[in-house]
Amino acid sequence: MEYKSVSKGDFKVIGISQRISNENAQEKIPEMWKTFILENYLEKIPNKKDSRLMAFYTDYEGDHTKPFLYTIGCEVTSTEECPDGFNVISIPGNKYALFEVKDNLPNSLIEAWKFIWTSDLKRKFAADFEVVVGPNEVHVYISIE
Repeated sequence: MEYKSVSKGDFKVIGISQRISNENAQEKIPEMWKTFILENYLEKIPNKKDSRLMAFYTDYEGDHTKPFLYTIGCEVTSTEECPDGFNVISIPGNKYALFEVKDNLPNSLIEAWKFIWTSDLKRKFAADFEVVVGPNEVHVYISIE
């Protein structure tokens, strides 16, 4: 699977978070997305940079086999107003491996993650994230050394 090497500066996010692991991710992540959409959480986030939905993998307790903090939200221009029930996440500037996942979602996204887990990427396990680009495209950013 091909990827591009890109750099991004640091930014802030407001969203809903839950500590999960890959063992329960197939159950927990869809539940979180369902809640996020049905409860219209996107509309409740103030100071959005844009309306692109994003998912974040942060606060890793080790490698991809250990628990991490999963957050659904979006980039914001200010974190001064953070509604109750939401978290502020700081994403540090970093070098990333960018995977452009297209078509056959969510299966192609699951396959991309399986590739990432077994690849020889020198991952930092700092902050990884996904950006929903469109109905059939998600960009996956993996923090690398």
